[in-house]
Amino acid sequence: DRSPSRGLGDVYKRQGLGRKNGDVVEYAVQFVGGFIIAFMQSWRLTLVLLCAIPAVVAATGVMATMATRAQKKGALAYAAAGSKAHESLAAIRTVQALRLQDKVKTAYDRLLGEAEKMGCEKARNGAVGVGLLSFVIYCTFALGFFYGARLVAADVGCSMYDSSCMTGGKVLSTFFAVIMGAMGLGSAFPCVASIVQGRSAAATIFHVIGRVPAIDAYSTEGRVLAPPEVQGHIELRNVTFAYPTRPEKQVCRQYSLTIQAGQTVALVGPSGEGKSTIMSLVLRFYSPQEGEVLLDGIPY
Repeated sequence: DRSPSRGLGDVYKRQGLGRKNGDVVEYAVQFVGGFIIAFMQSWRLTLVLLCAIPAVVAATGVMATMATRAQKKGALAYAAAGSKAHESLAAIRTVQALRLQDKVKTAYDRLLGEAEKMGCEKARNGAVGVGLLSFVIYCTFALGFFYGARLVAADVGCSMYDSSCMTGGKVLSTFFAVIMGAMGLGSAFPCVASIVQGRSAAATIFHVIGRVPAIDAYSTEGRVLAPPEVQGHIELRNVTFAYPTRPEKQVCRQYSLTIQAGQTVALVGPSGEGKSTIMSLVLRFYSPQEGEVLLDGIPY
């Protein structure tokens, strides 16, 4: 299945199960470690720079979110183009016989054009995001260096061996530790969002996997007929059935059928009259809403 929804599902799977989990740990350690170093160097400058942290985090988050969104759109566009190519190659004889080469090529070029637009949008979003992040960081530069210079000027004349003395080196180390910590926090948000999306997508799958069907092929309860006991007498007694996807349309209504052991029976009728349904009921793919299906007189 090469449908666009499959492409989006692959994106969610990679984001929920791939390197995003490790990235969250990496960015969390970067955030905590950066601020520990910053407070050790200068708690006063760190507290001032904390005012700029929300802006840095927001800019980093916006940049990462825009890039992720464009990547998803690009994956869907390329998946649609790949689906069209796969469909055409799988039916190459039909395409050749009906002389549909130009039509298929036009459709494929149109889908590739959509993918190209998504690529341009990704580049544009990346440029805007990087520009916004750079603007915020440079404004933080100005704030940090301004207040850091005042702290250095206030500590002029103190001993270089005094740990509380503010120096230019401490200003730089504090400043870059805060910036790296804030960027780590901003980068962690898109990763967490991707993991949440992956978990949400997997919740439906796990629900289906964990569901116990009405006809449990692995159940050991009930009577087990050994091969010598089975004669092969099949009987449908007053069976009423409708498919779960179309409960309003009954395929069988009070239908009865008896097939003797060893007897060959042909079910004849127009399409949609229940021939395949009878076989599905006998094979226990479905259970009737009313009535019974019996094997050698035993309901099963």
